[in-house]
Amino acid sequence: MTLANIPSQSSDPDIASISGLLHCDPRTVHNRRKRAIAALRQALGLGEDK
Repeated sequence: MTLANIPSQSSDPDIASISGLLHCDPRTVHNRRKRAIAALRQALGLGEDK
């Protein structure tokens, strides 16, 4: 969704957001994205996320 330029949150109800589509808090979106990037970096052998 991030690569499709969907914002993680939006105050405008007419704009789709990741947190709105997943029915979760924007902080949850941030934490999930952070963990996913760390897992990808580890799987690819790129070291820890900085």
